[in-house]
Amino acid sequence: MNNGIEELARMFKKCQNPPPICPVFGKIEELPMLKIRRNAKVVLTAAHIKSLIDLYETDIEGHYIHSGATVAMLPYDDDNNYLVLGVVQNG
Repeated sequence: MNNGIEELARMFKKCQNPPPICPVFGKIEELPMLKIRRNAKVVLTAAHIKSLIDLYETDIEGHYIHSGATVAMLPYDDDNNYLVLGVVQNG
């Protein structure tokens, strides 16, 4: 059983050694009801996403230009939310 001192020590160690922030990738599966597939089990919705780019941008014919695109994201809030940095370009 954990006592308060052990728990406090664990919390202190976690604060001193935060996990590294690494970009992750996902694929936009659905627009305008935003769905980004992070992996086989995780699908993110608009409630989980903040974006530096306009994910809902359309061309002159009204098609979503980022539909099906792979996006680079940074997780935050213990991997519960993601910041979309941009669309991955070919090459």
